Amino acid sequence: MKTREIIIEAAFRLFEGRSFPEITVQDILDEAGVSRKTFYKYFRDKYELQEIYYLEQSSNVFDRHHLPEHMDDDTWRELSTGVLQFMKDHRQFYRNAGREKKAQDSLWSFLRQTLIDLYTEIRRRNTKQDTLSPGDQITVRCIVESIMKLFEIYTFETPALSMDALLDVGMTIIPVGYRFY
Repeated sequence: MKTREIIIEAAFRLFEGRSFPEITVQDILDEAGVSRKTFYKYFRDKYELQEIYYLEQSSNVFDRHHLPEHMDDDTWRELSTGVLQFMKDHRQFYRNAGREKKAQDSLWSFLRQTLIDLYTEIRRRNTKQDTLSPGDQITVRCIVESIMKLFEIYTFETPALSMDALLDVGMTIIPVGYRFY
């Protein structure tokens, strides 16, 4: 394994188990067994590693290159279930990241833009248009903000609903958006 990957793996192990604000670059160095100079050869700070973590962990769920050409109700449910399963699998990390303002802002910004890109791509594929109309752009934003709210509730609160029930709520909250696609 290359040094860069060793550092990333070490950081990921720490991110999964501890609150992000508590983790220092020194902790990452100790976990990876590398020097400070080596760390800074590859990364500017722990926040860059956090961004890499987001990309690595979400690539299987949000990879728009693996989306079908047309999204029917079953495909929507499968994609949405995948997103919620991802949230469940990595809930502690997102809770930990959310305890620090800079980390939380980075998380929300990343997630919001990833979802906007995903739903924009889906809409473009289904309409076979290169750009979205202003109305389509508003609809994408509404869908994304609804998903962000569900993500926030599921991550930072103790949801009274199971994953399936939460998915049903999500599919009910924005039915026009889902049918729109």
